[in-house]
Formats: sequence, C-alpha cells, structure tokens
Amino acid sequence: MTKPEHDYRDGDVIYLENDSGGQAYEVVKGKVEISRAGDKGKSILAVVRPGEAFGGRNSTANGLRASTARAVGRTLIKAISEPASAAAAVFEVPAQAVEKNVLPKKGFFRWLLGKEDGGAHPGRIEIMVAALAGEVREVAGDQTDHLVAALGNRKRVRVRRLNKVPAMDLGDRTSPTAAIPREKLLSAAVIARQWLAQSGADLLIWGEVPEPGMTLYLRFIPAETEGEDKPGLFGLAATLILPANFGPELAEILLAVSLAAVVTQNEKKLVGLNEQRAESLAAIMPIIKHLPPGLTTRERSAVKMCFGNVLAGEAARRNSLDLYQMAAQTYRAALEGISHNASPFDWAIAHKHLGSVLQALGERTNDKETLNAAAAAFGEALKVLTKGDNPGEWATTQNRLGLTFYKLDLIAGDTERIKLALTAFQSALQVFTRSETPQLWAEALNNFAQAAQVLGEQLRNPEVLEKAANACRSALEVRKKEKQPLLWAATQNNLGSALFLLGKLKKDLIPLRESAEAFGKAYDFYKAYGAEKMAATAKKNLSHVERLLEKHSPNERPDESEKMD
Repeated sequence: MTKPEHDYRDGDVIYLENDSGGQAYEVVKGKVEISRAGDKGKSILAVVRPGEAFGGRNSTANGLRASTARAVGRTLIKAISEPASAAAAVFEVPAQAVEKNVLPKKGFFRWLLGKEDGGAHPGRIEIMVAALAGEVREVAGDQTDHLVAALGNRKRVRVRRLNKVPAMDLGDRTSPTAAIPREKLLSAAVIARQWLAQSGADLLIWGEVPEPGMTLYLRFIPAETEGEDKPGLFGLAATLILPANFGPELAEILLAVSLAAVVTQNEKKLVGLNEQRAESLAAIMPIIKHLPPGLTTRERSAVKMCFGNVLAGEAARRNSLDLYQMAAQTYRAALEGISHNASPFDWAIAHKHLGSVLQALGERTNDKETLNAAAAAFGEALKVLTKGDNPGEWATTQNRLGLTFYKLDLIAGDTERIKLALTAFQSALQVFTRSETPQLWAEALNNFAQAAQVLGEQLRNPEVLEKAANACRSALEVRKKEKQPLLWAATQNNLGSALFLLGKLKKDLIPLRESAEAFGKAYDFYKAYGAEKMAATAKKNLSHVERLLEKHSPNERPDESEKMD
C-alpha cells in the first residue's frame, strides 16, 4: 500500500522538538531542515534532500522528538516504515546523544561533513562547498547544489557538499561588495579550518546569494595557512563573483581558481595539484579571452582579478616571465571595472597584486621602468591600506615596496632609494612578529639586513652594519637549517657579508672570523645541495675573508680593497 504524501510550504513545521512520536519520513521534493534548540539559539544539524529520510525511533528520547523538522521551500514528504527508513539512512542526531550531552555517533558526523566514502585520499585534493547563505533559503540551497555539480569530481580532485549551514557573521554591510571586517574574516577562517580538519579536506568554498538571488559571491579558505607573501596569494577577502546557474565555461574558471587557492605542504598532494593547476590554466586561457556574454562589469572584474591570481601563482612556480606579464595585463584589466570610491579595499588589493608581479618582472629583467611602475602600484595600494585597519596587507605591501626600492638602488646606485627601502622594511616590522608571523618577520629582517649593508657601506657607518648583522642573527632564529635549508643558507651568506663589511671597516678580526664561519656554512650547504652557482659565490666570498685574515697581524690592517660579490 502506498504511503500518503504530505505537502508543506516554506517554514512549515513537520514536527517539533519534544513532540511525541517516532514516525520516519522520506523527502520526495524540496528540503527539510533538522534543528535543535540550544543555549545560543537554534542549531541547524542537517538539511535533508529528496531520497533521504529523517525521523524514526532512533531519533527519540523516551518517545519524544530530539529535534525539530521544518520545510525549506515547497516540500513534499511521505511517511515510511521503520525498516525502509533504516535502509534509507535517517539523518538525525540520535536521541542518546541529546540525553547524555555527548557528541553524536561518528557516522552522523561523517555525513554532516561530507565523508560518505571513508575520508580523504592521501594524494587527492579535497574541496568542500559550504551551504551558501541567502535570504531565500531554497535559492541558496539550489545554487549550492549547482556549485557542487559544476565543479564535479575530477582527476585527483574530489568535491563534496558540506551538509551544514555556516553561521559566519559578516558584520553590518550596506552591500555584498562592501569589505568584510578583518576580525569577521579571521573568525570565519577559524570556523572553516575546524570543519576542514574534521573532514580532512584542503579547501572550503563559502559565500552568499543575496537577494534577488541572481549573483553568487564566493570566497576561499584553505586548510593550511601560507607563511609567505607569494605572488597571486588568495587572501581571505578574495571574492569570485559569478551569475546564478553559471555555465560550463565559468565552471572551469571556478575550478582553476579553487585549485590556485589551495595551500598544502603535502608532497603527494602537491605533485597532483600542480599538474591539475597547469591543465586547468590551459583550459581556461581561451575562455578568459571570450568571457560569456551577460556578465556584469563587477562580475567581469572579479573573474579577471581571480584569474590574475591564478596566473601570478603559476608564474612564480614556473619562474615564467610570460605568465608574469599576462598577470600584470590581467590585473590592469580588472582594475578598469573596480571603483576606488565604491570598493576601495578591492581597488587597493588589485594594485598590491599588480605591484607584486611588476616587481617580479623588474627583478628578473633589471628593468628600471618596470620597477618604478611596481613602486607606484604599491604606493596606490598604501593610500587605502592602513596599519590599523589592514595590518597584514599593509605590512606585506611595505615589505614589497622596500624590495622594489632596494633593487632600484642596486641598478642606479641611488642612496635615497636605499633609505626608502629601509623605512619600508622597518614599517613592515611594526606588524610582523616572531610569535604570530615568524616567516614574514624573518623575511623582513633579512631584507632589512641586505639594505642596511648597502647603506652602511655607502656611508662607512659601522653602527648600520652592526644592525644588519643583528637582523640576520634574528632571522636565523626562525630560519633553521633542518626546516628551511635554502633560506637558512641565504641568510648565512647575508650575515657573512654584513660581518665582512663591518670587520673591514673597523679593522676588527672578530667579525671577520665570524664572517668566514657564516660563509663556510653557506658554502658547505650549497655544495652538498648541488647548487653550483651559489656555492661558487659563497666560496669566492669566503676566499676574500680568508685573504684578509691571512694578511692580518697585530701590526697590519685588513686590506680594504677586498670586496664581496
């Protein structure tokens, strides 16, 4: 005999928490939200979809319902017998979990977090899509389903829906394009990384579908944090804006952006990830040239901005001048559709990204014009970014501006440029700390040391050279040989140069001997590592120091003609 079906409108209650009864149901059409009251208000436990079941005797405590079931949109359900419900899997918190105030059974959480098939594969990238927020829940749910289907499961990539509605506070914003407060983004990242850790996933895609439900605002949170300020790095605020029900071309762009946003140190995953990144970039190149018609100016700019990040990240991995140039062109194109007045933060971040790729190009080509353009882009970004409101973005921009001025001084020998570089590095160090941002702190210290050496030698100032040496020593507290051998060796080489200049200027054997020790460590590592060019430079620098030490006697001063390479 066919079981009767029941029709519900959006928000209608199917049963309430503490109601009597143990009838199980199956969703025929629409969705059912399962929730439970708590100290902090309603907690959404699950969203049940067509073909899935809920309720049943297992979800009751002493014959009373352990949760509330409510229709989401126009919903059709049918009553089912307990054996059928068991076969269909009843997605609800077991009553004993409520009674004992303990976590629900592991199986429930595996479903809730999308771990239906036994968890993460060691070499596969796992992407989770959180239920999108939106005033119209049915629209948001449909667009979440569309996201998952559009991404699909690819080679070495699995996409899962997070069967949990995120409760991320985005603050009071006048429009979806308004900047989300920094503290809200950081809180969202904490929540997201807890979910990712529980599910073993690498990336969470989350966002919103504001009324009238025509546009998706998508953001990306990787499971791991990036300790360095790399070109194309996706910040927590980076947003890909797509039209609702977007087509396959934009789905390919979404995949490329998602892969670029992943941060992982897992070598097995990196091999497959970088292959997928390269393939995905090749696939979207022709799409970007001819974006689907109908996109708004804001959507086009957001797509180009994210594509610029994809290009910049790939350029850094391949050390490709062509890709850096394409990234610069793409960022400039994105800026054409971003208003400084309407979206100042996005405008500033676009200039920061543009400056980063121009800096990379200028450093590799020794092109003064490109480096000046990079400095100008960073300057534009710093007109908006402030130490108080955007400390991370402000400090990383200051650090890159310092590197740009340092390179310009090396090309032109401009003392004023090196002073500007030192000021920028000192500004960055007002934000970076060893405890909270150790890698960025060590990088800024090493950069400061390089610039201070140049100024100290130009001014023949031992105090400046001592500051350079001390900055290197501090950086080495973080850059350990065991964990970061290349950075450790580079900093040892930098320390050797600072001590050599100091010893030569002060006619002092102690810093010269310390210089020889630092150069020796760098040389030994580079030789063992097979870095022949760097080993040759370190050996040549070591020989300069050794010649000074050999010539030196109590009645003899070091030869000031010796210079570092």
